[in-house]
Amino acid sequence: MRLVDLKLSVVSGLATLFLIQDFGPAFAAETSQSKIDEEECIFDQLEQHKAYLELEKKYPGSRYIEDQYELQIPENGNLVKLRRGGCVHFGIYIEFQTARTDNYEEEDAFFAELSRLIADYGQKLLRPEMLETSRVKEGLEVVELDNGVYYVLPYPDAVFEVWRRHDEAHTTIGVSIYD
Repeated sequence: MRLVDLKLSVVSGLATLFLIQDFGPAFAAETSQSKIDEEECIFDQLEQHKAYLELEKKYPGSRYIEDQYELQIPENGNLVKLRRGGCVHFGIYIEFQTARTDNYEEEDAFFAELSRLIADYGQKLLRPEMLETSRVKEGLEVVELDNGVYYVLPYPDAVFEVWRRHDEAHTTIGVSIYD
């Protein structure tokens, strides 16, 4: 991954250092480690593994990538990547990749698709009303980048991020929240 931006931000009154790598949330780096020291984790890693296996059953055609703590779900020729859990910080990450590059330029269409993804894949850990409530609050931070946009939404006691990026072949949108 390439370093896109390093930014000091104040979210919900807490100073947080964001290391934004291709719009990936900070908790993704934690959950994508191939080996996690179980003794350092406050969240049960075995329970998280079991949750992924249950999700794999719930979404036909999906594939659990165990060493990445990620469920890949095909959806009408597109791909949804789902991560949940954590070691020290618990969060959920949903990313949608489509081959169409003209999608989600309009902010309303972008947030509507994020709401749909949250409703379909948020597992009650993330709900559409959380997105709408945060979107209208003061304190929304927007970082415009060459290939997309990254938002940090105000939310109590959590980091709530959404993003949109484009390359020559894909549009990718995503959402994550972690405490």
